[in-house]
Amino acid sequence: MSRGARGATNGTSRPPQAESYATMSLRMRAWYDTPRAGRRRGCAWRDVRGLVVQLGLASKDEAPFLDIKQGLVYVIRDGSMSLYA
Repeated sequence: MSRGARGATNGTSRPPQAESYATMSLRMRAWYDTPRAGRRRGCAWRDVRGLVVQLGLASKDEAPFLDIKQGLVYVIRDGSMSLYA
């Protein structure tokens, strides 16, 4: 899928019996806003992208193209996302 096509369908399509990107993004924000000490969560790249959109760290158009790698630790805190390898 081309970069343009990938971004154009982001958030508007939903697999059968699954949540849309927009719904997942809101769910991740609600989880993030829940008060907890020392939050840790393993997430799929899709979840991380949804969360950074809700936190204003990337736009919904930029999110599909963020370079988020598997097996690494990302810390989202104080308005930024940092990589800890």
